[in-house]
Amino acid sequence: GARLSTLTQALAYQGIKQAQKTEERRATHKNINKARTAAAGLGTEDPSDKRIWKSLADKAFSRNMRVFIWKIIHNAYKVGDFWRHIANFEDRGICPICNVEESLEHILIDCRAAARGQLWDLAKHLWEKKGGEWPALEIGHILACGLAAPMNENNQRQRGGVRLFLILISETAYLIWQLRCERRIKFEDNQAKWHCEAEIHNRWLTMINNRLALDRLMTNRLKYGRRALDPKMVLKTWGGTLKNETNLPGSAGCPSPGDWIIGPEVLVDISAKRRPRGRNR
Repeated sequence: GARLSTLTQALAYQGIKQAQKTEERRATHKNINKARTAAAGLGTEDPSDKRIWKSLADKAFSRNMRVFIWKIIHNAYKVGDFWRHIANFEDRGICPICNVEESLEHILIDCRAAARGQLWDLAKHLWEKKGGEWPALEIGHILACGLAAPMNENNQRQRGGVRLFLILISETAYLIWQLRCERRIKFEDNQAKWHCEAEIHNRWLTMINNRLALDRLMTNRLKYGRRALDPKMVLKTWGGTLKNETNLPGSAGCPSPGDWIIGPEVLVDISAKRRPRGRNR
């Protein structure tokens, strides 16, 4: 509808893109539907495609987490059926532990690798300290974690739980993916080099404590300005999950003024494991 005399390259490009309706890939459509189904169980009934995509823009996601989930939805990782028709590389698409096709869903939800089950158990344990009910995890819960509206045992919306649930699900899933890549690529499927139980435990604990520390630092309005986090939101997110919480400043059992956001040595209430001598013992 634009006059040729006033048509710019940018306007022409915009018109072409609008005219070319991109057909959604079958895998993407399938994953969006899985996210929609899971969202209903997380307290958000029948979200639209647009709302599911928009949930990835939640500020609680780190950039890595946002890209990670976006790629899962689009089936963009080179795993599983990607290798099926590439001559001499078909074995790369098979899980060496379970001897089945190694899709992202298999890696994150079904694989018998010790790291996967151990990491989800840690996330569940911390979530239950918050008073929340842990779902029977499916891939859709990871894709829709930005839409969660979790309830407590009294069927009331979990105070501060929305943000913590998003963090636990996305960060744990990403660590499972990282450890899988280390096993298969860095260690070349050499079981003697795989991560031991203590290492897996401590990697997750370090990750979560680093995220807690980042949240605390990001409340500094002088340093971060408009990007700073609301201290009340951080208190609600992590309250109930901290080590010796009743003795921290600002807690009900502590007479000290202020709050634990600016205090030293604030960690989640899970202890590190001591690694035995010798690798993987």
